[in-house]
Parts: sequence; structure tokens; C-alpha cells
Amino acid sequence: MVNEDLDQLQALTLAQRLRGLGRTEMDLETTLMEGAEDTIGLFPDELAPRWRALHGKLGDTQKETAEQSQELQDEIGRFFERTQKEAYGEVSEDMKARQTVEGILTTQELILKNITMEAADQVAIWSAQFEDWAGQLEPQNESEGSGGGEGGGESNQQDLTKQLMALLRMRESELNLRMQTRLLERQDTGPETRIEKGRELSSNQSKLQENLLEVREEIPIPFLDPIFEEIHGHMGNAADALARGQTDDRAVQPETKSITTLTDAINILNEQAQQNSSSSSSSSQAMSFMMQMMMAKQGMGKEGKGNTGGGSMAGGDTARDSLNQGGEDDGDAGESRTVSRGGGQSSDLPTEFRKSFEAYYKKLEQLEQPTQRNTP
Repeated sequence: MVNEDLDQLQALTLAQRLRGLGRTEMDLETTLMEGAEDTIGLFPDELAPRWRALHGKLGDTQKETAEQSQELQDEIGRFFERTQKEAYGEVSEDMKARQTVEGILTTQELILKNITMEAADQVAIWSAQFEDWAGQLEPQNESEGSGGGEGGGESNQQDLTKQLMALLRMRESELNLRMQTRLLERQDTGPETRIEKGRELSSNQSKLQENLLEVREEIPIPFLDPIFEEIHGHMGNAADALARGQTDDRAVQPETKSITTLTDAINILNEQAQQNSSSSSSSSQAMSFMMQMMMAKQGMGKEGKGNTGGGSMAGGDTARDSLNQGGEDDGDAGESRTVSRGGGQSSDLPTEFRKSFEAYYKKLEQLEQPTQRNTP
């Protein structure tokens, strides 16, 4: 059952997430052209209600694509800074030079103004561009590693898988902690209560610090040591602020930096795994599956309530203004999308996948025991 479910899932590499945005743009172009006969040449207020509603949803989709493009651009840039892999630096610079986010938001305006043909042309160009960038970042079957990923083989692949699982869980816990911090900041409580609850959150943050050190010691991967040091420092700053009852940016910013740096570590592990094994590898698919599970639960990392600012897979930073202007705490995204979501975006997975995840994890633990080294 595990293998059957894993076969249906894709890895969330940076390349595939770019390719997913390209597919979203391609689907959007198709939808625009299908309705062109009924909408071309009309002013927005002359459109039939169903076309106005459709164009509104297509505009929302483009806004989301712009946000995800910004996240990926930042993520790819940080990946290059940490690994110095030339292809990632080239893609990052090209995305900036082409003003990707601004260009996609321009197509959103064209859609909302019903300038259909020009919008469709621009969307097609962006679709091809995302595909081109994805091709540049496609993992190669080489063992060049990410700054020291030597060894390869099944044992190394299992270490990468275990490390990724641990970091994904830790990132989810840090996201939850940041959400609790923001909720406490909004509550109208007295100073004593705030300090008491802040200390509880500080204790939780300190436990995450300890877990980080345990993971580092239990599953040593030397090329991640500098990133682990960064994460540990950010978590320590957050714990100190929370212990003093500070639940504003003095706590939220280091929490966000912890999430961002954990995201970088997850990306490096995932890209390394793709280089160490073929796409049909059981371990590689297992990593993909676990990332899909975590992203589905987090909605690409976004917390359930509140304006998270950087809770996506890309992490983000409170220093940069969010593209999502205004809106209620619960979000203002529509219930559905006419354009199908790309492979780089998360979706809710069926409940039976959770059983598969648990089954796989139990089997992995069994394989680690010397007396049970059978292939799953």
C-alpha cells in the first residue's frame, strides 16, 4: 500500500515547484482563450456576471502565483548563497532581472480589465519561462553534493530521509509556536498573565532547541552544521524574548528566521536526495511523500489563523512586506479555483495517505534494527 501511494506523488524540489507554477500559467491561458469569444472587446462592467466572477478568480490565481514566485525567488537565492551552485544563482538573478513578481501582477491587471488576448500572450510567456527555469535547476544524477554530501549509497540516503523527517516536524512545531506567540500578543491580558504564558512558550522553544541538537547528534550530516548553528541561535533569541513576556516582533522575528532557516535546510536535503538517487528510488519517493504530507497539513506552511507573513515553504522574513494586501485574519482566498493548481502547490491528501505514512515510518524503524534488514 505504501509503494502504491508513493508512486502517485512528486518530489517538491525547487525545479518541480517552478514547473508547477508554469503549469498553472498554462491552464490559465487555456481558460482565458476558451472564454475569449464571449468576452473579447467588452469593458469589465459589460461582462456577464459569470464572466466577471471567473475573471476575479483568475485574478486571484495570478496574485497567488506572484506570491509563490516571490517565495521561490527568495528561496532559490538563499539556496545559492548557501551552496554556491551556479545554476541556482543564475535563475535567481534572472528572476530578479525579469521582474517576475511585477510581471505576473501586471497580467493580473490585464485579466481584471478584460484585455484577454494580451493577458493570454503574457501568461503563455511566463509559463514557458517557468519551465525554462525548472529545466536549469533539474537535479542531475551526479554526486557533487551540497558542500560535502559524500558517501552516497543506501545508508546515506536513509540518513537524508530521517533528517528530512525530523526537520519537517520541527518546522511544523516552530510554525505552531509562532502562531501561539501571535495569538498571545493579540489577547488582552495583564502583564503577569502574559509573562506566565510567555514563559510556557519559551519552555516549548527551548525544547525545540534541545530536539535540534539531538537530531544533529543522532543523524550527523556535516554540510548542514552551519545551518544548524543558525537555527539554534534564532531559537535561542526567541526563547529569551518569550521568557521576558515579549510576544511582539522581538519574539516573532527570530521565530520566523528559525522557520526560514529550517526551510533552507529542508531544500538542501531534498535537492541532495534527488541527486543521490533516481526518481524511481523508494527512498526518494518516501522523502517526497513526507514533504507532501507536511505541506498538505500546513497548507504550504501557512498557519491556520492570522496573517503569518512567511509561513510558507519559502519561510520569508518579517523585513519584507507581504504581497497579500489587507484582508481578514482568516484569509480572503476563494473556496475554489477554475484553474487547476500546479504540481508545485500543496493539496489536501486523502486520509488513507496518513496510514501509509505511519506504515512507512514503522517499517523504516524496523529496518534500522540489525536483525531486520529486509528490503521493504
